[in-house]
Amino acid sequence: MLVTIYHAAPDFKFANGRSSFSYWGVDSEKEQIKQELHLEALGKYPEVATIEVDTTDVQKALGLAYQFSNHIESDWSENEGVTLYVDSVRSSSVGDVFELNDEVYIIAGFGFDKLQ
Repeated sequence: MLVTIYHAAPDFKFANGRSSFSYWGVDSEKEQIKQELHLEALGKYPEVATIEVDTTDVQKALGLAYQFSNHIESDWSENEGVTLYVDSVRSSSVGDVFELNDEVYIIAGFGFDKLQ
């Protein structure tokens, strides 16, 4: 499965002023992220990479993509299956977005929230 990785821009703020790293999973935050993804040209949620993962299970694919998009023992852009679209990357974190099979998931404090 191919997972597309979108990272919240450093200046992204929810309407209440909190950063994407303080994502709580409330509907207003989900709606704002959905709108920002549609306005990708504004740079609030740029596509940073794709990662090919060896599974057909969606939850496992999300977990592997999260693991492979974090600096653990080395820069994650060097991991097998990664195609990078930016010059440098940070680790994926709460509030970032993964897309696979035309469905969008937000990294939550625990697991992933599907964006409807």
